[in-house]
Amino acid sequence: MALKVLALWVVGFGLGCSSASRDGSDDERAETLPWSAPDRWGPLDVGALTMRWVDARGKEMMAEVWFPAEPDADDVPQPYPPLGLSAAAFRAVGPNTRYGPYPLVAFSHGYGGVRFQSLYLTEYLASHGHVVVAPQHRYNTFLDLNDDHLLDIIIERPGDVMESVDEVLRRAETTGDRLFGMVDGDQYAVMGHSFGGLTSMMVGGGRVDPSGLHARCDAGLGRLCDTMRQIDESRLAGHRMSDPRATVTVPMAPGLWYAFGDDGITAPGLHGVRAPLVLGGDADPVLDYADEIVPSYTNMAGPKTLVNFHGAGHYAFSNMCDLAPFFTDECAGTDGQWADVDRVQHLSRTVTLAHIRSSMGVSPDDDDYTASVWLADEPGVTVARE
Repeated sequence: MALKVLALWVVGFGLGCSSASRDGSDDERAETLPWSAPDRWGPLDVGALTMRWVDARGKEMMAEVWFPAEPDADDVPQPYPPLGLSAAAFRAVGPNTRYGPYPLVAFSHGYGGVRFQSLYLTEYLASHGHVVVAPQHRYNTFLDLNDDHLLDIIIERPGDVMESVDEVLRRAETTGDRLFGMVDGDQYAVMGHSFGGLTSMMVGGGRVDPSGLHARCDAGLGRLCDTMRQIDESRLAGHRMSDPRATVTVPMAPGLWYAFGDDGITAPGLHGVRAPLVLGGDADPVLDYADEIVPSYTNMAGPKTLVNFHGAGHYAFSNMCDLAPFFTDECAGTDGQWADVDRVQHLSRTVTLAHIRSSMGVSPDDDDYTASVWLADEPGVTVARE
């Protein structure tokens, strides 16, 4: 099933850096990518490829990568295997090195999601000049969901993100690889939806404290407690949980904030999350806005931003309704109960792009589109900033 994508070319003031050409010559320099308004589809075509490799842990990995591309005139967007879902990305196309190298973004999908579950955002970022990588968290997608592995999944998820980043960076330094010369440095923004929101908070500077999980579960208020009770410091030992290279964090519909707390009430382990933008909806039936999303934000240190899309549910920050139209009541339409998903996605991807670029110092023009400014008078949206 095809997603409708409107591509608009928006060119403004140019800011950026030049680099050596992809073949390594010093006399041919990449051009500066013109600034593009965050509320419009970007000026670049989007390519997608699926990486498969064995990582440093000996784990078989799969990840999707989106990148600025140069398709031929007769190329058409191709679906994401093994499904028929297609949007704007071309496959088996060459990279657009004209404006490279590009900033890197990592995305973590939700529980029972899939690596390409939030195409509305990942393809969008690539169209504005980012390389985006999204690992497939094995045994935690709707294609292979197996809760017998849940404990390992929880503990290994942050490592999945970091190993995927490592693989992209390795390929970006490998002559002849499609990603060669495409990534600008090793710092990146990390995003995640739902369970991936928890993952992003871990990778983005959060410090996991199992005592908070145990306290919350003992009070009868935690989630997944049969598994969470098994997490202790010995289980975490030897696993990569936080990455100083992740300098911007965007959790979408996050929860389980008490994984970072010492008493199940406060979560000092979240104070270290870097440059957080938290997105949520107050009609979320999966992770309650007041009990899960707001405390995730409250326990972070500033500067930080929280955006509440009134009437938005849990899956508005994904394309799950395109993948499975009967997956949830949210997919049935607005009928006065749910916020319009297209509008939520348009607004959320605009402020996400602006937040990432502004936080990474790409362009001061993005400041006008950050959530605290651009959404200040938007109906049905509340923004908090500290």
